[in-house]
Amino acid sequence: MRRIFSYLLFAALVVLGLFFGQRNAERVTLDLYYWVLEMPLAVAVIGSVVTGVLLGALSVFLSAVVPQKARIRKLTRQMSRVEKQAPPADSNV
Repeated sequence: MRRIFSYLLFAALVVLGLFFGQRNAERVTLDLYYWVLEMPLAVAVIGSVVTGVLLGALSVFLSAVVPQKARIRKLTRQMSRVEKQAPPADSNV
């Protein structure tokens, strides 16, 4: 059931993408200082959205994930030191 839903969602997104591309087929020129690109408006818009999502994900990764990984490493080292200092557990209890 889940696989069928995934296929239907993918098909719907493809149809919407084709419709969006057909409706925004006029050519636009992007002047990027050293390069001049000419492409359909739909490609420019989708490329801008993808670029924004990637930059946002990179921002989240650098501001949240990297510091958390450093904290986990620090706490793991502290835990290893504490475990080495702790007396062995009494197995008779």
